[in-house]
Amino acid sequence: MNSTTSDTPIERDEEFAQSLRQLRTQGEERRQRALERDARARDAQLGAHLQGLDGLAALRQRFEALAADLLAEAPAFETSCRLFDGRYLLEVSAREPFTDTHGRSRRALSRLGFLVRSVADGLEVECHKTVADHDLLPGNARAAHRPEPGGNALDAFLEAEFLEFAEAYFAALGRGPTLSS
Repeated sequence: MNSTTSDTPIERDEEFAQSLRQLRTQGEERRQRALERDARARDAQLGAHLQGLDGLAALRQRFEALAADLLAEAPAFETSCRLFDGRYLLEVSAREPFTDTHGRSRRALSRLGFLVRSVADGLEVECHKTVADHDLLPGNARAAHRPEPGGNALDAFLEAEFLEFAEAYFAALGRGPTLSS
């Protein structure tokens, strides 16, 4: 006659269970060390990158002032500043409900990003604009700018890019007249 094992309780092998707990603990410790090592490497990369960006503080301050004005009119946007593709990225972005020309509802990405890198004569700033999931025309989406020492050209560049983006954004979402009207 065959006996079934379901009637008898399963005996736990305490030594085996202890080995499993030990392996889990070791894995968690390795993972934590790897996370800490990666964070130190990112911090070192960021520190080295930012040392070469002499004018970044002024650029970021002007960006944040312009971004605050944009957020007052379009509160769905968020700002971020981080490393991206070996350069410093200053960005405002939003994913908002949007109804396309075919009447379909979806979440559309709109963003205005400035990629900054240090060059021999200052900063190089490249602007990328996306409105409702569409990059603006290549001629308008990317523009490199090298500021002149002691000049306000960078402020004018940032302001012009914000205004061009806002015009396209509000026109695409039907939230207001274009600035050129």
